[in-house]
Amino acid sequence: MSQMTNMTNVNNPIFKFEIISIEDEIELVTEILYDAIINKSQFSSMLYEKYPRLIDSIDISMNIHQIRENVSIAILESYHDNIEYILQKIAQFEKEWEAVGDDLLNKLTTDMKSGFKIGSVITVKVGNAPLCPRWIEELSFYVPSYIDNFNLIAIHECCHFLFFYKYELLFGKCKKEEYDYPSNLWLLSEILIDPILNNDFYINIVGEEIKSYDYLYDIVIDGTNLVECIREILREESKPEKYILQCMEFIKSKLNHDNY
Repeated sequence: MSQMTNMTNVNNPIFKFEIISIEDEIELVTEILYDAIINKSQFSSMLYEKYPRLIDSIDISMNIHQIRENVSIAILESYHDNIEYILQKIAQFEKEWEAVGDDLLNKLTTDMKSGFKIGSVITVKVGNAPLCPRWIEELSFYVPSYIDNFNLIAIHECCHFLFFYKYELLFGKCKKEEYDYPSNLWLLSEILIDPILNNDFYINIVGEEIKSYDYLYDIVIDGTNLVECIREILREESKPEKYILQCMEFIKSKLNHDNY
């Protein structure tokens, strides 16, 4: 097992945990479901499985306001029924992160040659929805209360925050849409999860492998899966200012949005 330093770095962000409000939960589910319907993504089936009432109440012809009304009805009861459970899980997540968070972040900032601004606060919103969205500009992410391994999700999200922070330091401010699917920057940040985090140090601490999305391993380019292609670039070049550009050029030349 890797040696853990358990040393606090003053540059590491503070984690602030909070239960998401019912209004924000409704808005979150509405926006993701609306986008999933338009883009025919997997998120709609995840939401239908969690909230069966939505299956018969959502029509693809509905506008976002109509969808919001039905989402509100579908999730209101489960939200109130689970408040005590969510609060218990927040206490658990805080304890889990406090035990290993600094060790994970100390290693991650070294590996990514990046760091957070002094005084940064990462807000963790906890609710019922089966989603893990992040808001890069706000340094915030959402987790479902029922997850078993908070530290795995937390270090995954911190990897995204540091990637975009480093990118913007090197190449300038991103457009808002570049933080999310289906932009190539979003795609690269998701692929990099495995090459950066899926090694013995992180695995020993969080207790399981830290992989990219499963479907990214199914995309094969010249006989090699996409994640391995990006891993090869990082093996050859460790400087972010170089490997980011090389990876982006590779993605642009080898992929189009129909691939993922």
